[in-house]
Amino acid sequence: MKNFNFHTSWLEINEENVKHNINVFRNLIDKKTKLGVVLKSNAYGHGLPEMLACVHDLVDIIHVITPEDALFIRNYEVENNLRPTRILVLGAINQEHVSVCIQHKIELVIYGNDWDEILSNHKSKKKILAHIHLDTGLGREGFAIDSKELKGLLQKHSEKIKLLGFMSHFANTEDVTEQQYAKKQLNHFHQYFKKNNFAVEKHIGASAATLILNESHHDAVRVGIALYGMWPSKETKLSYSIISKNKIELHPALAWKVKSQIVKDVADGSYIGYGCTYKCESKTKIAVFPVGYFDGFPRSLTNKAYVLINGQRCPMIGRVMMNHIVVDITKIQKNNNRVIATLLGQDGTEEIKAENIAAWSDTINYEVTTRIGGHLPRIIV
Repeated sequence: MKNFNFHTSWLEINEENVKHNINVFRNLIDKKTKLGVVLKSNAYGHGLPEMLACVHDLVDIIHVITPEDALFIRNYEVENNLRPTRILVLGAINQEHVSVCIQHKIELVIYGNDWDEILSNHKSKKKILAHIHLDTGLGREGFAIDSKELKGLLQKHSEKIKLLGFMSHFANTEDVTEQQYAKKQLNHFHQYFKKNNFAVEKHIGASAATLILNESHHDAVRVGIALYGMWPSKETKLSYSIISKNKIELHPALAWKVKSQIVKDVADGSYIGYGCTYKCESKTKIAVFPVGYFDGFPRSLTNKAYVLINGQRCPMIGRVMMNHIVVDITKIQKNNNRVIATLLGQDGTEEIKAENIAAWSDTINYEVTTRIGGHLPRIIV
């Protein structure tokens, strides 16, 4: 294990919590339904290599956004003598990517008309392992349900495609407790296959739908945010508690910690940080930590948040700076010894969740973790 006893911050990935969350979803879906997990965007900020080590042998499909991530997984498998798992690239593809992905048996999503050019320029005899993205109501990637262009594309390039599946994506399962729009999307999805008889894999359900819309499970699910122990939203959690008799808990996989750079006393009346936004009303012991918005710790937490030190809440004072935060530790320490703060995660009986930071920052838990800097060291615990 690497030595993290230096003056920076680091992330700890709890492998047992990840496995717990996988088991939660294994129990929610039918045994015939494949469990896919989404490791895009540096595994939602948790670290692709670390999360890959935790989940590789426990899931059926791994979804990423870029072919570069897919190739990283293939190289990881070779280096660690692992069986190749199914990988599906959900994002944008260019001509160069196609041949490399075919070579490494990486599945791709055909998501729009630009694929006509890609397929026209594809000269290899090896077929592309393809899924078709249908736009059932998100208004992003995908072909319209009644698209003549899709039919023409499939007919024109049938010899170049090995069609493995059809997919879609929900637009509004997380922000509401009623699911009328999601059910309209499901209906569009199902109507397509009533008119077009394809004996291939079908998948539409991400975390929220997998939790609260059993009819969305189909042949596979794509679990993203919930894999990491975070609920997609308060509405999703409430909806699940209403419709299900089986209570579940998701265990957060991530902790973010930092060791203080300096501990010192500042006098009554001292100002802390840029802009003089905080004034000490009495003699105050502060700890300065080498972490800031460069690392993905939101500047919007200025004078709002707290960290955990020795299991106690300690307020952040002054602005979140590019590389520093300042914390009032007067109530917990008399000496000037360095301390370790938990920015995200559990310390004793106290816990700071991504949802807490999201509320303080007026954003969502997705953004909190995915914006944590990829330069920060991550360890599996």
